[in-house]
Amino acid sequence: GFMSVLAWWSVTIDVVLQRVEHAAWAIVSLSGPITAAAGITLNQQNLMILASFLQGCWVWFLCGSALALRNGLPRRWRASLYIDILNPFASNSCVAGSLAPSRNLSRAPPPAAAAAASQLLQCLEALLKEHVASQLEEEVLEQVRGSKNRLQEVLE
Repeated sequence: GFMSVLAWWSVTIDVVLQRVEHAAWAIVSLSGPITAAAGITLNQQNLMILASFLQGCWVWFLCGSALALRNGLPRRWRASLYIDILNPFASNSCVAGSLAPSRNLSRAPPPAAAAAASQLLQCLEALLKEHVASQLEEEVLEQVRGSKNRLQEVLE
């Protein structure tokens, strides 16, 4: 019981939902474990079958929440907002269950991000030095070069 509530709560914290959707989320996620507990207490096999079905509905609900995509990333999961950190036009704020439009149309990254990006650029350049690059596979080298070029474009 406690682990089910903990799983529901931790997922609920990361998902952007409206009030009605939160209620449906709670009902779907907690109905399986509650039905299983009732089936065990009452020694009813039919309730255990229903509990399995309800738990499957919870998994399908989780999968469905990840399908609402924005630029190829799940729109309802807050963690996905931090995947595309080099896109300055992406918004990292959530308002009433949807993503707010970006207010910062400047191409310049914030000073702290620019400092971190320049350190990352130095690390990528160090990887591309001949004595290090000779130990890396060509595919990895191409990925490092591509990342370095994209980072330089953002910093310019």
